[in-house]
Amino acid sequence: MKQKAAQQLGPGFILVGKIASEIEQVTPGKSGTVGVVALASGTWKYQFTAAIKSNMAKHIARATIADAKAWLLQQTGVVDDSISVKGPIIDLSGDNTLLDDLRAITLIG
Repeated sequence: MKQKAAQQLGPGFILVGKIASEIEQVTPGKSGTVGVVALASGTWKYQFTAAIKSNMAKHIARATIADAKAWLLQQTGVVDDSISVKGPIIDLSGDNTLLDDLRAITLIG
C-alpha cells in the first residue's frame, strides 16, 4: 500500500499513523491454496518544506485575498486554506491586496 500511495500521490507525502487492514473474505482454493480479500487504509499528509512555504508566500504576495486563496487550493497537498490578517499587511487602497512583505506572511502546515 505504501508503494501504491507513493505512485499515486507523488513525492512529499508521508504516512500518518499506521495502515489499518482487515480481512474481508477467505476462500479455499485448489491444492491447498487460499484466496484472501483484504482491505487496507491509511492517511497520508503532505510535508511542506521551508522552500515550498517560501515560494508560496512569494506567489501570494501582492495578490488579492480571493486570488491567494484560489491559488493555494490548487497546490499539491493543500485541501483547505484560511487567510487571517493580523497587522498592516493589507493594502488599504480597497482591493484587499496582500502586501509583498514576505516577513509578514506565515504559512502553517
